[in-house]
Amino acid sequence: GNFLTGNDGLWVDPETLQAGDLFVQQHWFSPVEGEATAVFGLYDPLTGQRILTKDGVEFLQLPINE
Repeated sequence: GNFLTGNDGLWVDPETLQAGDLFVQQHWFSPVEGEATAVFGLYDPLTGQRILTKDGVEFLQLPINE
């Protein structure tokens, strides 16, 4: 349940994006002991509103096992 790190940047200029554009972000995590979970989510920076997944949740959780 401890928060280790965060990144709040999209690092893509939204003014340059067109419908159908794709981009990739890479994040490198330091190893942790035991099991951990990575949580990924997006939000609209103008409104602060979370962008929901196709399943209607605010974020994706991915288990990380050592």
